[in-house]
Amino acid sequence: MKCLYKVLLLLLLSLVVSSCASSFKGNKEDTFLKDSEFLKQQYDIQKKEKEPVVEEKKEVEKPKKDSKKRSKTKHKTDIKLQPQKPYTKPKASKPKVQKESETLDYSRLFPEGERVVLSASYFGVEAGRVHLGIKSAKRVNGKEALHFYALGKTSSLFSLVYKVRDSIESLWSPDLQRPLSLAFDVDETKQKYKTRSYFDWKKRKADYFEEGWHKKKGDYRDQKKWTLPKKAQDIVSAIFYVRTLPLEVGETYSFNVMENEKVIYTQIKVDRKETISTNIGKLEALVLKPSFKTKGKFKKVGDISIWVTADHYKQLLKVESKIKIGTVTARVESITRPNLGL
Repeated sequence: MKCLYKVLLLLLLSLVVSSCASSFKGNKEDTFLKDSEFLKQQYDIQKKEKEPVVEEKKEVEKPKKDSKKRSKTKHKTDIKLQPQKPYTKPKASKPKVQKESETLDYSRLFPEGERVVLSASYFGVEAGRVHLGIKSAKRVNGKEALHFYALGKTSSLFSLVYKVRDSIESLWSPDLQRPLSLAFDVDETKQKYKTRSYFDWKKRKADYFEEGWHKKKGDYRDQKKWTLPKKAQDIVSAIFYVRTLPLEVGETYSFNVMENEKVIYTQIKVDRKETISTNIGKLEALVLKPSFKTKGKFKKVGDISIWVTADHYKQLLKVESKIKIGTVTARVESITRPNLGL
């Protein structure tokens, strides 16, 4: 049962994840801020203070009194007309090449307070729920970072066999288009632990810290380092990074995803566009077909189809995967978009 739920999260995160993590406590704002000194290390993570809106006071100018007496006679104004030049077609200018990060409006693309709730089922029985969303921005060592999260928990029925309460949070730099830190909080039947990964892309190094409790080995702490690839997403930022891609039907897009020191080479093919019925009405959707590889050729992890909204948000609507026994399906329950009043 534990493996099944991990399969559910794998599907919802669209990649191969060997383990899940975290405690499900709704929208926790201070996951990073409440860490122990061991987990924080030398990394400074603070809330990003919102800049106060200062309204400029406009001074009303009083009309000046005309000291000169106005003449009763009207003055004629001489207007000299310039001779009209013959029309010449302007030369075509070369289009300005802009970097991807310069063409994206991140405040609109990643609105604070956004949330998507999906219900996952197996053989028609609800197995659990997953929340995906965006919290208030943070600063990591002075750098601005968007705050993405994925929360999940097994249903009451599945929890009788094995309870899982998962939370994964990513602090993502819009300037670098890469994550700066990844947090796992695990609360499962036989273990509880927290992990923090910090990414230094300039030095291409990752620092990993873990502390927790296991039923067999008790309390423990662990830390390690590894070399980062040139560019990659973590398992949460990958979901939101897809929004920065054009996703045109028939095209295939590639990017790297990190699962700790392991790099998963990911390809997403945009298979088709279609209208699907959901709990929130009929919506236009893009159907994505992911494939992954760590070594050797790209291969599918089962037969997976992922539906996302056909607008620029590209939010998850449905995930369907055939496994050895049956099919796992996740469907959207609700979508919140604060900037659109939804």
